[in-house]
Amino acid sequence: IPVWFIVIRWMHTTRWYWKALAHLILAPAYAVGSYQYLYQSLRVFVGEANAAPVGQTAAWVLYFYLLVYFLQFALYQSYEILRQLRLKEKLTLELLALRREQELATLKAQLNPHFFFNTLNSISAMASVDIEETRTMIAQMADLLRYATESSTRDFVPLKEELKFVEDYLALESRRMGDRLVARIEADPSLGSYPVPPMILQPL
Repeated sequence: IPVWFIVIRWMHTTRWYWKALAHLILAPAYAVGSYQYLYQSLRVFVGEANAAPVGQTAAWVLYFYLLVYFLQFALYQSYEILRQLRLKEKLTLELLALRREQELATLKAQLNPHFFFNTLNSISAMASVDIEETRTMIAQMADLLRYATESSTRDFVPLKEELKFVEDYLALESRRMGDRLVARIEADPSLGSYPVPPMILQPL
């Protein structure tokens, strides 16, 4: 326990070569101390004669304790390396997820103003032509802005919702441009639930 306390707790943040030096010093001390504890305990409790075989095989006993010492710390270091690798892997995945969220947030920040100003330009062009039509366009724009605002809180929306938004936007634009705007949307109905980033199609 004292050895573990020194190497693991006190030297937790030190460089590897200082830890290696500590092991080179502590390993022999651990082996000799363990041998003396075993030998003296046998002398006290079972007598000198019964403790003599341990003294005669002192080299093997010391080798055994050294082996135990290095084995337990080798297992600990293997576990610690594996734990650090898993921690780094988890951190890498978290950073990738954060990067993706930031990219989506940046994309939304770029697309929302683009949509907003395009729509206002359409309404501005119609205002001098037809007041009633302008009111209708403002109501449509309110619906579109509602979708833009609500979808901005989500990373993905179903493709069918995004297509419906594009259809409404094209309807709004066609009121201003008339026959000059011809659009056709072809989409496989089976892809309606496929997730896509919101506001990704409108700039097209």
